[in-house]
Amino acid sequence: MERPCAKLHNSEMTQQELDGLRDILTTRQRPGRHLEIGTAAGGTLCEMMRAATHRPPFVVIDTMNYFANQREIVEQNITSHGLPLEQVEFRVMRSWEAFQDSIQTRESFDFILIDGTHKFRYVMQDLHWAGLLNPNGILALHDYTPRLRSVKWAADYFLANNRNYHRLELAGSLLFLEKTAPDGPDGPNLLPDPVASLMHPLFQFENSVRKRLGMETTA
Repeated sequence: MERPCAKLHNSEMTQQELDGLRDILTTRQRPGRHLEIGTAAGGTLCEMMRAATHRPPFVVIDTMNYFANQREIVEQNITSHGLPLEQVEFRVMRSWEAFQDSIQTRESFDFILIDGTHKFRYVMQDLHWAGLLNPNGILALHDYTPRLRSVKWAADYFLANNRNYHRLELAGSLLFLEKTAPDGPDGPNLLPDPVASLMHPLFQFENSVRKRLGMETTA
């Protein structure tokens, strides 16, 4: 079934989440790259670009197969809002592949929004991007909610094992963290991928059961 944003071109975030996002980007203007992992129709991207009036470069990572003509729709969304398309670099690939490339080039970011696939293993993989976040940078994680335990468990594990990240606020299900100090030489402390892969089907099973029982989920 086609996502509503494919036709409406709006953000999939709630108004409360968008307000929180705009507030962070308006009050904490950092000049470095701003990264969005998972862009859908670009509605959230447009909101971020408008809020970041200092015009930082944006990087968008998405496979662009969420719905038909996704990339074209995202680009049209940006230009229809009067925003400069040249401010955005699109990397059409999986997040983990893009991360390997960014490590090689020693890339860094001042703001990272993780809003890609919400399956447990891939959320854990996306959290590796925190290692490329500059100190005092902001890490935002969407769908941090008990209704989606794959995201909440991964984020809680991350916070419990990385004391150099401070929880700033929770706007709806959009969690904001600030990186207060550099990571160790091996990057942030994260669950090893083989362990995350073993846990992955447990979260998938739980999510399937919740859907069968008619319980609300967000993925």
